[in-house]
Amino acid sequence: MNPFTIFAYILPDGAHYVETISAPDATTAILQLRAKLELSKEEFEIVAVAVGETQFAHFDIRQAQLAPYSARSP
Repeated sequence: MNPFTIFAYILPDGAHYVETISAPDATTAILQLRAKLELSKEEFEIVAVAVGETQFAHFDIRQAQLAPYSARSP
């Protein structure tokens, strides 16, 4: 099993979603996560899949523009 970090867009919520799943390949990881979240194929759009576990870094939100549907800046 290999870790895959899945970046997806969930249509019913209008939100981005990121989770790391262990699976034999990226496609299986996507299908496992979609089943775990109880979403249909139409409700779960894949943005990207990264090999391994991705860790996020903090940044100054006042100096960077976030993508739509992300947390709003103060």
